[in-house]
Amino acid sequence: HLVEAIEHGLAAYEGVGLAENYEGLTSEGKAAMVRIGEDLGVPLNALALCEFEMWCYQFDDVVRAIIEDWQGNTWIGTNEGGICKYDGKTLTTFTTREGLTSNRINTLLQDRRGIIWIGTLDGLCNYDGKTFIDISRVSGLKAKHIYCILEDKKGHLWLGAYGVGIIKYNPADGSFKTFQCLDNRGRINNSVVSLCFDNSNRLWIGTEKGICRLDVESYEKTGEIHIKPYGKEEGFSGIECIHN
Repeated sequence: HLVEAIEHGLAAYEGVGLAENYEGLTSEGKAAMVRIGEDLGVPLNALALCEFEMWCYQFDDVVRAIIEDWQGNTWIGTNEGGICKYDGKTLTTFTTREGLTSNRINTLLQDRRGIIWIGTLDGLCNYDGKTFIDISRVSGLKAKHIYCILEDKKGHLWLGAYGVGIIKYNPADGSFKTFQCLDNRGRINNSVVSLCFDNSNRLWIGTEKGICRLDVESYEKTGEIHIKPYGKEEGFSGIECIHN
């Protein structure tokens, strides 16, 4: 199924055919279906939308992150209300009362071991299916505002931290290393909001002042850090990246 974040909630759809009637959808839900149809290349209009098996939840909050785990559960990170877990029938909420470091959730990731990692306004935590663990406190991680999390081929986590840069975290031993996203002219700042690996294992880093690229394989082989910035002088048309 496809999940769409709407202004004050969440909608999910599973296509089952074509229909002219989509009773029960909110205006936001209809708009979400149109966006999904456009993404799939399906010609949709107000009279002939794809018919979907649909569930919709309204939150008094903003949805900031969505993932689906191995069991098919949908995890929803919100702006002020913590995390909601939807198993297809029941919606369960987790907040600081259950062990989250903050109720402001920026990003979610499930790693190869099945652990759910949560980047919040107040550091990094994880969930093993039973307990939330404050990784920032356990590991001594100083960064507070974790915007994005990626897992590499070796199981290391790469964190984008606001005002700090990039952090490479090893869950096996709790060690971490911080990389500054600046070149010698200071064109890139350390407010990292998005991360992406390409097919050559290079890490692309989106910041508030442009993008830069870290050659991860070269760093792991030689220990030398090569970060190449891309700004307007290199053809980057924007002035900042947004949270992915």
